Amino acid sequence: MSEGQMTVGNYELRNCVASGTSTQIWEVVQAGTPMQLAMKLMLDDARKDPVEKAVLKHEFKVGKSLMHPAFLQFHQLEMNRDHAFFIMDFVRSPSLKTHITSNRSAIQSVFPKLAESLVQAFQHMHETGWLHRDIKPDNILVNKAGEVRVIDFSLSSKIMGTVGKLFSGKQKAIQGTRTYIAPETILKKAPTEQTDMYSLGVSFFEVLTGQPPFAGDSPSALLKKHLGEAVVPPSVLNNNVTKELDRIILRMLEKNPAKRFA
Repeated sequence: MSEGQMTVGNYELRNCVASGTSTQIWEVVQAGTPMQLAMKLMLDDARKDPVEKAVLKHEFKVGKSLMHPAFLQFHQLEMNRDHAFFIMDFVRSPSLKTHITSNRSAIQSVFPKLAESLVQAFQHMHETGWLHRDIKPDNILVNKAGEVRVIDFSLSSKIMGTVGKLFSGKQKAIQGTRTYIAPETILKKAPTEQTDMYSLGVSFFEVLTGQPPFAGDSPSALLKKHLGEAVVPPSVLNNNVTKELDRIILRMLEKNPAKRFA
């Protein structure tokens, strides 16, 4: 990184949008052009870790393969001894989580459009051969018109065929965000399209009611509720939710993946 001009590669860093333990998201401008872009930039310590670098490469590969309006367009990956980053579209939209906490009634008013867009987005992702595996309101950007952009493919994995599932065995670790995690993930079973569907159902439940279906005093208590506690119909917490929508959400949140929508 050039300190004086705050540049990385051929990009001028304008504004740090988000910062994590291994990466930062920057609003950037490419030298000689007015176009605003976003950069996912690895921090120096993370760049020394081959696993972290592999995750960045993987996320770029997944993002580059998705050609749908609900996903950001990915442009360039650059890794060398000085820096590691990828470039994608920049959108100035808050996360769905922000909408839920700051103006839930407004986001509920566009829920039909929001839900349809997200279902179509993940259908495209699955048809492309990928599972997201970390669907949650934090990873969905939404503008005032209800248009969505799905982000963060760091946990995404290829959809396994029948033979792959037979030989995959148990997953090594539980990956994902506990509030939105599917029962089969907790049991370390191979993820499927229905695993994403469960997490999307939790997210829809939170939009409609202002809270996720389960909360616990500890991480283990929360996981036990995903495994064994019945979901309260969203209409109990929001009487504007129809019985038909109750039925859809509850089916998305079935404990057994085979009972969710195909």
